[in-house]
Amino acid sequence: MDFWLDLTMTNPTATVAAAQPGILAPPPPLATYLLFQAPEAGVEELVETLSDNFAEAIAAGTLVVGLGSNLLDSADSAIGYHRYQQPNDGYALSPANPADLAIWLRGSDRGELLHLSRNLVDALGQSCRLTGITHGFTYKRRPTDDDVIVHDLSGFEDGTKNPQGQEAVETALLSSSATHLNGGSL
Repeated sequence: MDFWLDLTMTNPTATVAAAQPGILAPPPPLATYLLFQAPEAGVEELVETLSDNFAEAIAAGTLVVGLGSNLLDSADSAIGYHRYQQPNDGYALSPANPADLAIWLRGSDRGELLHLSRNLVDALGQSCRLTGITHGFTYKRRPTDDDVIVHDLSGFEDGTKNPQGQEAVETALLSSSATHLNGGSL
């Protein structure tokens, strides 16, 4: 996804206060990723729908919203956003995703994630078309004093080099003179 946008921003000049809690949270035991095309929807309409119906889930870090290139292009040309250009070096480390809207559902109960998924699809109604669902999970999950260690399926311990604390904030979140971007994440 191109940009993870805050929908619950209460203080647009405070990066951490503006961030969706799920962005900096440890990996959840389970996740569902929903991808949508939104050919007729505008950013304002989608933000209003998601804010009106899912503010509690967003504030709890259960739901993270990402906007794709098409929505960003139509939203604000003053952002200074540039579409992701995949390197032409034969490697596809981070392929471009054509979705207009990405929703990352985080949790520990598959049934709750299923119901939240259904509610999202219903709330977005005719303005968005669901184009992909991917289910995620952690493997060999092991909490530590200040983090959660997980492994990929090969057994590799993932996330050991991820920044912590203030360094994580500076790495993951935008702090911009364009205050409506503060707390977003690319």
